[in-house]
Amino acid sequence: MSSQTESDLVDETAPEVKIKLKRRKLSGRKKLCPKCLSQLVLASPLSGWLVPEYYGCPKCGYSGYVALEEVPKEK
Repeated sequence: MSSQTESDLVDETAPEVKIKLKRRKLSGRKKLCPKCLSQLVLASPLSGWLVPEYYGCPKCGYSGYVALEEVPKEK
């Protein structure tokens, strides 16, 4: 077995990749219905506080824990 050092494993000819991360606010995003894509409302006043957020759709009647989030477009 040959022992390789860290410098042996790094490819010097490969271009350096810089990763740019952005932190986005989670609050203020619209919650959308997974069936009809209309805006959801919280189905219970305790949702998000005492129990997980439970959503209801006034348009199609969907109710459940799953919601899609509208992501703002990047500039």
